[in-house]
Amino acid sequence: MDEMSSNTTPAFTRLPAELLILILDQQHSVSDKYAGDIIDYATLKSLRLACRQFAHLPKLLGKVFKHILIIASPEQVQIAESLDLSSIKPYVRVITMAPSKYSWTMTEHQFRHIVSIPRIEEICQELSMTYYRVKSTGGDVSGFSQSREQEIKEGWQHFLEKHTDGKMPYPETEIVTGYERYMQCARRTRRMFEENKVHHAWTKVFTQLPDVHSFRVGAWGFDGSSDDNWRDLSCEPVTHRHNYNNSGHNAGVCRQLQEPVGEALLRTAIASLIAAGSIIAHLEIDCVLDSKFVWADDGTLRDLDLSRLQTLTFDPIEVDWWEKRGWTSEYEATAVARCGLALSTILHTCRFSLSKLILYPEYGEQYIVWPPAAPNRPLMLPALRSFRTGMSLDLPEFARFLLQSPALQFVQLDGCSGRLGEWRELWDAIRNHPNRMTLEFDQLPCNSYTECSVYHYTGEDSKADFDDDPWDNIQYSLENYLSGNRHWDRTLRMWFEDGGDEPTDSEDDEDDAIEGEFVSEADEEQ
Repeated sequence: MDEMSSNTTPAFTRLPAELLILILDQQHSVSDKYAGDIIDYATLKSLRLACRQFAHLPKLLGKVFKHILIIASPEQVQIAESLDLSSIKPYVRVITMAPSKYSWTMTEHQFRHIVSIPRIEEICQELSMTYYRVKSTGGDVSGFSQSREQEIKEGWQHFLEKHTDGKMPYPETEIVTGYERYMQCARRTRRMFEENKVHHAWTKVFTQLPDVHSFRVGAWGFDGSSDDNWRDLSCEPVTHRHNYNNSGHNAGVCRQLQEPVGEALLRTAIASLIAAGSIIAHLEIDCVLDSKFVWADDGTLRDLDLSRLQTLTFDPIEVDWWEKRGWTSEYEATAVARCGLALSTILHTCRFSLSKLILYPEYGEQYIVWPPAAPNRPLMLPALRSFRTGMSLDLPEFARFLLQSPALQFVQLDGCSGRLGEWRELWDAIRNHPNRMTLEFDQLPCNSYTECSVYHYTGEDSKADFDDDPWDNIQYSLENYLSGNRHWDRTLRMWFEDGGDEPTDSEDDEDDAIEGEFVSEADEEQ
């Protein structure tokens, strides 16, 4: 009987571990043109359910449980309070903490708008189709766009009622009931933070996983499109697009709704890490925060040990002042100073260990300047090897920051504008840096005419060809200057100085010689 039973067992389940790993390597990820390999968790889960060997295969478990997500929702917190994580302890390496989608500052008007956005988008698409149909037949469309924009400016509710003959997407009673149900969940979430239930549950999680050293404090992704409507999701809030076709509200509305939730999330995450005594080697902060950064100096960070922090990503989603209070120069100055204080407070505790620093990558608002002004100017970071930012730059102080970071090997700037000083101060700091560095500078607005991009290793000559047009020779001139292989020539003066377009006699002779070298090389190749 045993022999018959073993013979009827599927051969797939008797494969050696080496073959199972080969199958796993073929199935565990899908390739994406922009994101690279993405782990296909659905397939991994299916493999575990289909085969006992896969269910307990260490390599598969390492992929499934390497990065876990804990959400500050009543349901998940209740589970976390009694969860035994011993079975996945060897595999977890990263923990992301995220808020639930409920905000206790949601108003009924905002709620109505959010659940109505999909219908508003449908109407806008229908109107656009009508516009192009009329235009294609030679009809008059001169007032069409102006009419629609004016209607939307009068209010989304008025716009919706006009184009649906007064029929709203959902009955009034359903909206009222849905809003109340939403607020019940939001109030439960708020009480959960105030009563420290999230703190206690997460402390238990971190205590059970002492080998986890990478932590991320994230946000709920409220921006996006979904094929599901509000009713399909049992009247739950849905992700939605913002300012789509001039029909949606600004993303700042949702940022502001998530602000108190993000503040509570960050404080709870810090308190839980402190209570669990977690060793933090990698920290990422990209939750929604108030630009006051009150936690920077109110004692929240006092007992947080970052002395072994190696990587810091600081990219919080802030509620812009014009979205919340209206813009004033005084408010901007305060926001900049508070952000500088928050950064300096964190960097002070990890200044000897930090090797990788990412600050507001691809940042769009450009009002926060790096490095912060005194007294929040950061100390030297002697172990820093990699730096990336999209912030505006105080060019003289940034040049000093680079020179005071002698271990730097990689610098990436994403569209950074220069608020103070001259760009040459930065170029000279790179040229004179004790280390050779890989540079990835994308679309830096270095002058009023155009932008400059640099992708270059300063330990080598420029790979760009010499161009006899000084304006088009920027790649060759700048990269060789940064490598210390060319002087500050006419091209660089034209790009980075006013009135620097006249060549010297020596430059004319040098350029003629370089151009001659390229011509002779081309002749040899022929």
